Amino acid sequence: MNPENYVWSFVCLYLHGSSAVRLLFDEGTVEMGDDGDQEALWRFLYRRCGISRLLFKAYVAPKFELVNMNEGDRLDTEAYFFIVLDGLIDTKQTAGGVERRFLLFSGASFGIKHLRHLYWGCSSQAEQRYPSGVTTVTQEELEASVYSPAARVFRCRASDLVDLSNLPVARMAAQGLLISTLADIAERKWIDTPSAEKLEDEEGQEFKSTRSLVFASLDPCELPPPYLAGAGGFKELSFNFRHILFTLKAFFLLPAPLMKWRPGFRQVGVLLLSDF
Repeated sequence: MNPENYVWSFVCLYLHGSSAVRLLFDEGTVEMGDDGDQEALWRFLYRRCGISRLLFKAYVAPKFELVNMNEGDRLDTEAYFFIVLDGLIDTKQTAGGVERRFLLFSGASFGIKHLRHLYWGCSSQAEQRYPSGVTTVTQEELEASVYSPAARVFRCRASDLVDLSNLPVARMAAQGLLISTLADIAERKWIDTPSAEKLEDEEGQEFKSTRSLVFASLDPCELPPPYLAGAGGFKELSFNFRHILFTLKAFFLLPAPLMKWRPGFRQVGVLLLSDF
C-alpha cells in the first residue's frame, strides 16, 4: 500500500475524530457554580432569549461578575451594565433637563446606553438622525446607589457588552438584556413605582428580603428538550437514544419531495427544530 494513503488516512481520522470528540463534549452536562448565583443569571437570560447552558457558560458567564454591596455604596453606571439580584437600588435619572428618582428591585436591569449599538449599529453618526434638542439614551445621566442594608448585583463592562453583541453565538444574550431593560423602562413609565422617599419602612423590608422569581428554578414547561444541542441533558439512556435519532434526522434528510426542506438549513437554529 502506498505510504501516502496511510498519511491521508491518519489525517482524515484525526480531523473527523477530533470533531466528533468536540461534539460529544458539547453535549455533556454543563455545571454552573456551586453557590447557585451563576445558575440564577442563566435562568434570567434563558427566560428572555433562550440561550443554552453551554453558550452561556462559555461566552456570557465570564463577562459578568457578582458584586456584594452595602447601603450607600454607589454603582458606576458609566462603565458597567447592571442586573439586580438582591436588594434595592435607588436611582436618579436626568434626561432632557428632567430629573426622576425611582427604586429598582430584584430582577431589574439598567444601563441601556451600553446597549445602544444593538439598535443604532456601529455608526458614530447614528444620533444625527434625531432632530436638534432631542435627548437620546447616550445623553442620559444615571446615578445609582444601594438603598437597602445590603445588595448583590451582577455587572458587565460596557466593552464586554459590545463583544457579546458582535459575537454571533452570544448575540442573543445581549438582545435579551436589551429586551429586559426596555421592559423595565416601560414598566416604570406606566406603573407608579415608589421612590426611596415614598417607600414605607415595612414595605421596604418586604422588598429587601424578596428575590425576583425570574431567577427561580425553571418550570417543567420551560425546560428545553434535553436532546437538543447545548441543552446539557446527554445523561440518561433514553435521552441518549433520542439525541442520536434526532441528530440523524437533522443531518440525513431525505431529498425533496420525500421530506420538506426548510429555508436556511445551514442556520444553527433550524437544526434545533424538532418538527421536520
